[in-house]
Amino acid sequence: PPVTPAPPVTPAPTSIAFRFGTWNCQMPNLGGSSDWKSRAAFVHDTMRVSVLAVQECSEAGRDAFRAALGKNWLTYPLSTSQTVALLWDSSKYQHRDPRRHSLGTRYHGGIAVPLIPKGFTVGFDAVSYHGPVRGTLADKRLALANTRKSIVKSWPTIFAGDTNMNDPVLSGFSPATP
Repeated sequence: PPVTPAPPVTPAPTSIAFRFGTWNCQMPNLGGSSDWKSRAAFVHDTMRVSVLAVQECSEAGRDAFRAALGKNWLTYPLSTSQTVALLWDSSKYQHRDPRRHSLGTRYHGGIAVPLIPKGFTVGFDAVSYHGPVRGTLADKRLALANTRKSIVKSWPTIFAGDTNMNDPVLSGFSPATP
């Protein structure tokens, strides 16, 4: 009998191009703009990200970003009352449960979401972080270290946000290109 050839095997991808952005929205009640529509348009039209870390971003701000970025975008905030969140394009990434670490205020803490690019078997942790404003440099470094210890695991990690420190490079991390 004739043999039916097996379908060609498509090799697994070895890399993926993506854009990771971070945006401190500066809450309107802290002196920032409430013009979410133009901010969301900038993120969509100019930044063209596939993963977005936000800090000091209200639920209205997150909703505006999702509306501009498209129906496939998902978001995990640190908690519903928190202003630290991570957004990503679910048509490009699968996700696992987030890990959260609050620093005791609605503005400060970190969230890590394990993201796996579609077609891949491994991924990375995407982290949005907002550090405390008050305290000594040692206090701020301790808050960051405790958050990292709590939410960063063994995957490669992209850590973005507002540390409220002037450290050019955080220990154990390399800066990304602009």
